[in-house]
Amino acid sequence: MQIGPTSGAAAPVVSVLTTAQIAALSDVAMASLTARDIAALTTAQAAALPASHIGAIPARAMAALSVPQLDAMGTAQIAAMRPAQWAAVPPARLSALDGSQAAVLSTAQLAAFSAQAMAALRPEAVAALSAAQVGALGRSQLGAVQPVALAALPGGQLAGVTQSALAALGALQMAALQPQQLDALRPDQVAVLNANQLAALSMTSAASLDEAQLAALSPAAISGLAAEDLAAMTPQQRAALSPQQVAALRPRVLAALPPAALGGLSEAQFAALPRASLSALTPTQLAALPANHFAALTPLQVSALGTAQLPALPVAVMQPAQLAAIPPSAMSGLALGSLNATQLAALSPAQLAGVRATQLASLSASALEGMTPQQFAALPRSAISGVPPATWAALTPARLAALAPGQVSVLTPAQIAVAPVAGLDPRSVAALSGAQLAAVPSIDVFSAAQFAAIAPRAFNALSSAATSALPAARFATFTAAQFAQLPAANVTALNTAQLAALGATQLGGMTSAQGGALTPDAAAGLTTTQLGALSTAAVRGMQPAAVARIDIAALSITQLGALGTAQVAALPAASVVAMAPERLAAIAAAGLAPATLTALDNPRQAAILPSQIATLDSTQVAALRPAALGDAQLQAITRAGLPGLDVVALGTRIALLGVTPLGGMSAAQLSQLGAAQFGALSDAQLRAIPSTAMAALPDATLLGSRLSALTPAQLGGLGAAQWGTPTDETLAALTPAQIGGLSFSVTRAMGVQRLTPEQIAGLSSMQFLALEPTQIGAMTESQLQGLGSAQMAQLSTQQINALSSTQIAALTADETAGLTAAQTPALETADIIALTPEAFAGLRSAALAPMDSTQIAAIGTAQLSAVRARQIAAFTRSQLDQMTAPQLTALFG
Repeated sequence: MQIGPTSGAAAPVVSVLTTAQIAALSDVAMASLTARDIAALTTAQAAALPASHIGAIPARAMAALSVPQLDAMGTAQIAAMRPAQWAAVPPARLSALDGSQAAVLSTAQLAAFSAQAMAALRPEAVAALSAAQVGALGRSQLGAVQPVALAALPGGQLAGVTQSALAALGALQMAALQPQQLDALRPDQVAVLNANQLAALSMTSAASLDEAQLAALSPAAISGLAAEDLAAMTPQQRAALSPQQVAALRPRVLAALPPAALGGLSEAQFAALPRASLSALTPTQLAALPANHFAALTPLQVSALGTAQLPALPVAVMQPAQLAAIPPSAMSGLALGSLNATQLAALSPAQLAGVRATQLASLSASALEGMTPQQFAALPRSAISGVPPATWAALTPARLAALAPGQVSVLTPAQIAVAPVAGLDPRSVAALSGAQLAAVPSIDVFSAAQFAAIAPRAFNALSSAATSALPAARFATFTAAQFAQLPAANVTALNTAQLAALGATQLGGMTSAQGGALTPDAAAGLTTTQLGALSTAAVRGMQPAAVARIDIAALSITQLGALGTAQVAALPAASVVAMAPERLAAIAAAGLAPATLTALDNPRQAAILPSQIATLDSTQVAALRPAALGDAQLQAITRAGLPGLDVVALGTRIALLGVTPLGGMSAAQLSQLGAAQFGALSDAQLRAIPSTAMAALPDATLLGSRLSALTPAQLGGLGAAQWGTPTDETLAALTPAQIGGLSFSVTRAMGVQRLTPEQIAGLSSMQFLALEPTQIGAMTESQLQGLGSAQMAQLSTQQINALSSTQIAALTADETAGLTAAQTPALETADIIALTPEAFAGLRSAALAPMDSTQIAAIGTAQLSAVRARQIAAFTRSQLDQMTAPQLTALFG
């Protein structure tokens, strides 16, 4: 039968054939089928296609096979299809194949399946493949099989897979593999797996690999195993790993292994671990390893171990070269006390610089003694203090010689107290603190070089017992700075021999406190040479009682100048009187007793410096003879010292005294002064004399024309008897301010009519009140015009009555403004009439109210015309009723 193509849209001829007719089709008929014909077949027709001729169907026509059609085909048809026909079937339609159909596929047919076709196979189809069929799959084909489909393969089926195809499996496929599938793989097959593939295996699958399979894996592949994979393996499996494979395991994987699992590694496996892996192991893991494993490590491997790991090391099996490789930064973890002498000798100074106090404390004295000087010198300061004192006590002086100054500085007093410090290098001795030096049982153990190296500050901590125990000869070796640091109590405790051993170096460095610590007996025992060598600070600090016992003649001028007032006061008078003038000039003269000053002859008094004179009080100045004093000395006398000065003996040299000192002049001194001396004083000097002393002046005329130079206060201190009858010239020279300072008695006694208006104005209101009425009545009009309202307000009624009408007529408005209500009634009618209109207008309102009818009647119309409104309001109704019509007219205008 010839089946050809149909024309137009008519249905293909094959669609009307029965299944019997389909089964009877020849090769020629089958070869004429098109894709349209295949697509038109029913599932029954597809199942009827003759298996013997199915291979004749063109491959391109097979591309039209549908899933139902393919599913309906029998295994004979499936097996008879040519590879090219399978290659033409769309991959997605191959999902129709079931297990029986897949099982009959030849290797040639399977070879025609694309990767996409393999990916479309259902798990049951893949599971039906034989070992031979699986072995025929290429890299891309097996690599395309779905993980779930791959997992469906019976374990033995993978035995036929090629190495190339196995190497193509992806992570998801490897993760889907079951232990029985892996068990079926030969070692040569497993050998192609890589690290990523192994990493994808489940823990159960990875643990199912047998020893031969594990041994076949490359080190690179082994690195893909996880810690849980290794942990799940048996000891036999882990033992099957070669050292190279173990070395390839990732550090974090090894670090996560249980200690027991890690402890099962062989010596060769452990020795193969790289530095990174070793540094990742925990102390617990390391502790689980046999001790001999560590002996196989190279120094380079040991150098990878850190501080936390070192305590787990079995140091007994460690070789010197291994110990020498430990990084200095990790040394704090090493069990230092467990090392033998050979091992300890292998440690470098740099390594020992990293140890801790507890480690050093674990070393015996013999171990420390066995160190080289370089090793011992490298021990850290922070650790040295941890060595027990008993260990220090067992060390030799030579051992301590290796200590550096910085190491010595951290030794505790307890360590110092038992250590053989005589072996310390002088530079190390210089590092000793006061507390450390005080802990040394006897500093006399130090050599001369060591003693000289002791820091001066350290001596400050020595007890008096410690220095008192030193032989006298030692004191001669103190440097000035060292001796100056000894506490004052130590100096007090020195015995005669020790004091005698002190030379210029020690005495020259003595402090003020140390000088004060010298007892009078000790000071008395100092030789003239020693006294001359004393520092000025020591001399200044000596007790007065001690100064009194020394040979003053042995002191230099500079030393004498260092003596304080209390010390000078303690000097024997005979020693002072015998001093050369230049030496006397150096001492604090303020400390000399008046009797001692009096005993000085004129040249010695003349030698007293002005600066010394300035320190003397009045009793000491009284001991000086003016005839012996020079000008500069007189000028130096202070206000405190002046009351003691013999001013009479000075004569006109009184002019040399300072202005300020003259303020201390006493009344007794002032009473002794003569006119010539007053004449010699400058105005400024005169004004400096205390006003309280002026009452002692015998006669004011002694001042002559100099009265004008006095202050108002000084003039106020003069009494009437001292004034006598001052001349017009004397009065004329006084300023208003000076006049205002005169006492009442003087004011009353002087002839005020001789004062100028300006001087009258200078009188205070109280002075003015003190004048006799006759003095008021004697004042001129011009003098009265100098008065102020305050002065007028102070006048008594008797003084008011003493004023004449002529004087009243001279009063100004400013003056009448001072009249009070108490003073107005004292004005007579003539006084009222005499007031000028301006003066009347100056009266205060309060002064108008007391006027009686007689006074009202005396007020003139010109005066009333000048009053102000406030004054009009001050007149009472009674006073207004008493006024005449002309007065009222003048008042109200």
